[in-house]
Amino acid sequence: MGFNKPANPDVAGTLKAAVDKINALEKAPEFLLYGDISHLSKPEEFDTVDQILKATRKEVFFVPGEHDVLNDEARISRALWQGSKGNGWYSFDKKGVHFVGLVNVMNLRPVAWARWATTTRMAGR
Repeated sequence: MGFNKPANPDVAGTLKAAVDKINALEKAPEFLLYGDISHLSKPEEFDTVDQILKATRKEVFFVPGEHDVLNDEARISRALWQGSKGNGWYSFDKKGVHFVGLVNVMNLRPVAWARWATTTRMAGR
């Protein structure tokens, strides 16, 4: 959200079209996973995305990309991954599958992540 150059001058419209396609699927997804969704880490970009994705009526998980954490306003995007560990990594289970959201753009500390991984359901997987 926030990008408006010739490659995609209407990113909100593009996201809405994607949501329409998701909602039209014969077999709906269990949840949505997205990231790197803003262009300049502005609060209004995250708000726009949040409002558009609500139309899916699905649980949404967020893994930030570099554009989501560009500047001091990136703290706004942190609200999207509340409950995460360290600098944003987390895991969850859905229908017997273990998912890991690993943020690799925020001063990733492999030792801290590995320590966390061994204490979650990831251990032994």
